[in-house]
Amino acid sequence: MRHRRTLRGAVATLSVGLAASMSGFGIASTAASAPSARPSANANQCVTYAGVESSGSLNSLDPTIQGSSQISIEVDAAYNKLYYAEPPSWTPVAALATGATHNTSGTVWTVDLRHGVHFHDGHEMTSADVVYTFRHLLNPKYGSDEAGTLSMINPAKVVATGRYSVQFTLNQPVGDFPQYLADKDAFIIANNATEHQLKYEGDGTGPFVPVSFQPTAPTHKFVRFSGYWQRGLPKAPCLVLSVIQNPTTQAAAMESGQIDVLQAADYSIVRALKADPKLVLDASGPGTSRTLPMWVDTTPFNNNDVREALKLVIDRQQMVNTVLFGYGTVGDDNPVPPQSSSAWRHNVPAQNIPEAKRLLKQAGYGPSHPLTVTLYTADMLPGAVEIAELYKQMAAEAGIVVNLAVGPSATYWSNVWLKQPFEMSGWNLRPPALALAAAYTGSNSSSNESHWHNAAYDKLLAEAIATTSQSKATALFMKAEKMLSLDGGEITPVFTEQVAVMQKSCGGYTPNAVLADVNWTEISCS
Repeated sequence: MRHRRTLRGAVATLSVGLAASMSGFGIASTAASAPSARPSANANQCVTYAGVESSGSLNSLDPTIQGSSQISIEVDAAYNKLYYAEPPSWTPVAALATGATHNTSGTVWTVDLRHGVHFHDGHEMTSADVVYTFRHLLNPKYGSDEAGTLSMINPAKVVATGRYSVQFTLNQPVGDFPQYLADKDAFIIANNATEHQLKYEGDGTGPFVPVSFQPTAPTHKFVRFSGYWQRGLPKAPCLVLSVIQNPTTQAAAMESGQIDVLQAADYSIVRALKADPKLVLDASGPGTSRTLPMWVDTTPFNNNDVREALKLVIDRQQMVNTVLFGYGTVGDDNPVPPQSSSAWRHNVPAQNIPEAKRLLKQAGYGPSHPLTVTLYTADMLPGAVEIAELYKQMAAEAGIVVNLAVGPSATYWSNVWLKQPFEMSGWNLRPPALALAAAYTGSNSSSNESHWHNAAYDKLLAEAIATTSQSKATALFMKAEKMLSLDGGEITPVFTEQVAVMQKSCGGYTPNAVLADVNWTEISCS
């Protein structure tokens, strides 16, 4: 069973001398008589894995607050969810759950739990842990994005109905509730876990146990959990996780063998790495978006003529061809890729400079008074700065002046994102129901990066979520996507493919369209 997870945010970029920082990772042997035993591990057998997005000083093991894919891949090693779902079908697959039933209206769901699952500290997972998890996620005090995504759950009515059974009472009908239980931050945490324990200890039910986790350390080690509930897994004895964002350093680390797996190569080095006979490259389907959110409540973006003009200046296919070297697909200014069967249209309008100029003139801008904006970006995701630079050139064709503010990637997600009226961002692929809600449902979302609010849109989503008819839900999702594309404050020019690079001595790893999704149980290197 392949467990995948779903957007976004450095430890210091590693130098070519990465090997030096990986020495001395062996740990003392410990007793293996209990599920909580932390086995010895030979550092030479560890899978060394480099991600491409980091959290800087905000890095942690807290699964309820994932500010970047660095946190997500670390969390994915240490924790599990009740359900997992992956593209393109997004069909929920039971993990810590064994199944779910609901009443006729879809307002009360009962989830049955797997027996014999243990946390790293040795205690068995029961309904008490699940109840605590969702009450914690839904408590606004802790700041989890799930408080918005799972707002249909009444936290006071998440109750244990047995040692291995939990009942969720919802504020509205939901047709496919397990899909929500598979969302980004919905990992099961231990009953009464404190914020400090969540940040530093990573006491989950997952396949690997963190070793002396320090948030800003250049590497993070995890060792195999001997009490893992899936027999025979994980295959690797240990992991050493890091972040490498610089393309030259990525290439050097892979070509020298210092790294076993690179999560997503910078597109500029793919051709060179393909020529190395020691390496294997594998591309995912289009998944992670690159977005340019505009605050629609702030001048000049509060004028939809301006927003539409800023969308029309983009030659999206050229952006895919030049910045992504063909590893991606065009976007349509909403979080559902145009090639998806759930997309409201499959052909995105081409660049239209004359129409952009007309709209700008209508909004009061022209040669004597050009529209001037500042776009904030950083190397926080592959291709982010290059996309911004190309966008500046394309916008200039319509007389728009785009000033670029390129800052450090280490502090981008904490100091820039959600704090500037025009910036770059990116989102991991999600099912339409979750993707359309994550950053666009008004006050329910803590990540509404464009400040776009529309009551009619919220109503469409509520209707779609409540229906048990897939065709009816898809039709409603399409209407919501259209509203975002035509009126929303989010420019989504491209969806990127992740090009993973592996040493030939490794196996069991397949890149997912979701940047932060890693199947840690299967990967191993000889």
